[in-house]
Parts: sequence; structure tokens; C-alpha cells
Amino acid sequence: MAKERLSSHLKLVVLAEGSKKQEPAKSPRSAPAQLPLLYIPDPRLLGLVDMAGMVADPFVALLHQVRPQWIMDLRAVPLFDLGGTNRRWFFDLFEQLGTKYRDVSGRLGITSTNDASLASGHAAHAISSLLRSEGGVSAPGPLLVLLDGPESVTIASRVLPQALQPMPKGGWELHCLNVQALADASDGSFIRTP
Repeated sequence: MAKERLSSHLKLVVLAEGSKKQEPAKSPRSAPAQLPLLYIPDPRLLGLVDMAGMVADPFVALLHQVRPQWIMDLRAVPLFDLGGTNRRWFFDLFEQLGTKYRDVSGRLGITSTNDASLASGHAAHAISSLLRSEGGVSAPGPLLVLLDGPESVTIASRVLPQALQPMPKGGWELHCLNVQALADASDGSFIRTP
């Protein structure tokens, strides 16, 4: 019996001599190359994210890696307009990831990076109220808190882990994350302990 040659719907594409191979455009709109088949979020993770000098790609990669249940924004001006992205694009991403975003600074009327709400515990109380009223009985994490700079991260690292309620069993596992430093991470891991 002679072998029949099956025709394929695939065609070989050959570049013309002297033409350059066009690389696909990289943009923050593209998903990471590979997502884990089974991701089990760490309900104890409390990530304090220094958004000063935010770069879209590492922030998007961080969101895909952590898959936060909550993002609490304590920035005086919560901007998401980065090269090729905008606020609507990020909110669509939050929805895809199942992340609840809350502009806590807007709810508290914070308009300056010098506001004392974070140091006084007022912001922690507001976040705790949101977690209790909207979060149900499950553990609230992973939780990312977006902050305006290293000073805010330092203050938040002293106040939030003890003040946020409900506290997961075993307490919060604190991670301080600098988005600019994430851009320089060579190993692709964005979770770092303080």
C-alpha cells in the first residue's frame, strides 16, 4: 500500500533574502509567557508596593505572579497612565485576575503625600473596614497596598501588619516591593522579604 501524502493547511513562510525578521512588539498588554497551571494564592501575603517611578511591565508581571485578592491604593494621586496603558486597561486586568481595587486615599480625602492618615492608623482602620464589609469570612490576602514612595512604605511596614484586620491565621507575611527595582530583577521573581 503506497503512503498517501496528506495535505496540510499550514504553509512554510520563507523570508526574502536581505529582509529582517520582525520581532513581535513587547507591550505591557501582553500576558506573561507562562502562567502556573495551578495557582494557590497566599492569603498571608501583604505586599507594600512603592509605586514611585512606576514602570508598566514589571507591575503587570507582579500582578500576574501575586494575583492579589485586594489592591488598596493609598497614593495621593492614583495614576495608571503609563506608556500604552491607562486606568481602564488596568481595571480590566484587575477584573481578569479577580482582584478587588479600592481607592482608599480617595475615600479618606488624602490629597497629599504628607497626610498623617497612614502613620496614625486611620488608613489601616479604613482598609480593615473594607476587608470586613466586602471580604466576607475568608482570609483577605494576598493584599497589595500601593504607596507613594519609600517613606510611605517604611511607615506602612510599621503600622499595617499589626493593624489590618481580619488578620490571617499566622499573621501577615510582609513584603516590601519597589516597582522600579522589579524592572531590574533578573530572575523574574518579584516577591522579596524586607
